[in-house]
Amino acid sequence: MEESNYCPVCFNLTLEIHEKAVVTVVVNKLKRDNGTFIVKADEEHKLFIQALERKLKEFFTWYSQLKNRTSVEEVQLITSSASCRSKCKLPIDNKVNLVGILIGKKEMVEVVKKIASTFNIDTNIRFN
Repeated sequence: MEESNYCPVCFNLTLEIHEKAVVTVVVNKLKRDNGTFIVKADEEHKLFIQALERKLKEFFTWYSQLKNRTSVEEVQLITSSASCRSKCKLPIDNKVNLVGILIGKKEMVEVVKKIASTFNIDTNIRFN
């Protein structure tokens, strides 16, 4: 885990991911209905990476068939399965990007490049 997450209400480093979190893979602001998977807090990192790679393969199988596709520039792992340890009432539409929390940015780039290259999809990933 590289970064901590700030609570959007109290602005403290108190935002934590639930024991089981539903994660959605979003690539270039595109997501698929089948692009979600569950992450468990006690799960080995290797199992998390395997689930992520499986969802990226499914996404890139679909994406590679698009006629007007662009290179991959943005990848997010979005969840709303988070809460503040200080018991702040989070907005109902609060979303957390888990890149930098469950997986480092450098590792995320490596995983995406590896999978995208098998589908001949260019990558130029940048994180805000």
